[in-house]
Amino acid sequence: MLAETGIDSVTDRTLTRRLPGYPKASFRAALSAACTGHAGLGPASLVLYDVTTLYFETDAGDGFRESGFSKERRLEPQITVGLLTDATGFPLAVRAFKGNEPETDTMLPVINASKQPTSCPM
Repeated sequence: MLAETGIDSVTDRTLTRRLPGYPKASFRAALSAACTGHAGLGPASLVLYDVTTLYFETDAGDGFRESGFSKERRLEPQITVGLLTDATGFPLAVRAFKGNEPETDTMLPVINASKQPTSCPM
């Protein structure tokens, strides 16, 4: 994916050293900005958005993994994951939401966040 965005590939050692920074919001925002820049999106670009839920085999939620609407009628705690791609399916952004967050409330935050310019830290 790095090569497709125009960023030089790095070694496994570099990836391992930088691993603690990858879950940070600033890194994810910069990576999404690089992907969006690579896709060359403009005001009339088509983007696709999909939502899924991931459930956890536990009885109690923890504030993020919470019981919510499940298409499979599951009662276990879950999270909601939204994926934004360009028209060719190239990933632009992925974001996790609380399990009790309605799917309809996840689309605009992901799309609006992808429109914010951010420089890539790599």
